Amino acid sequence: MAAKPHWQVGWCSVNAQVRKLEVILAALNETLEINEEKCKWSIKLIHSRDMLATLHLLVAMARRFQPDLVLLANVSVEVIQCEVTKSGIKSDKQTEFITCQSNSSEDLQRESNNECPIDELFKLEVHKIETVKKAILHSLNKNMSSLGLNVTDLEKQGRYKSYGECHEVE
Repeated sequence: MAAKPHWQVGWCSVNAQVRKLEVILAALNETLEINEEKCKWSIKLIHSRDMLATLHLLVAMARRFQPDLVLLANVSVEVIQCEVTKSGIKSDKQTEFITCQSNSSEDLQRESNNECPIDELFKLEVHKIETVKKAILHSLNKNMSSLGLNVTDLEKQGRYKSYGECHEVE
């Protein structure tokens, strides 16, 4: 039996991955009781490692499988979409909420009573903080390497902004 060309082997494994992912997401969407047309993720987005779709899926899973887990309301990201047109580059900035939106004073009071995860982090021992920094640096470089970005020192290259209280999310 002759060996298959390299491109054919990779193509088959990608198709197999997509089929497996399709089965898993169908079962997961059913368990989450989410209509595929309304969910903010798809097989194509998850397979292509879309970070926004993955965040939405993770939040939905956390809500379903760990309902007691407190997720901050109003967590959002700014999404910038760029399009190349004949006249140049057109960009559009939108705010995408990862967790539910809420303005209720009850939710804000509950959040302010909870310890801020960042405050909890600073209560750790120095060597544990260094371990967290290394994990953040590794994750950052892993996700940003495709853009040609690399961070070697969070202290020197990082840009920090003070937000005041923990529940204030920009």
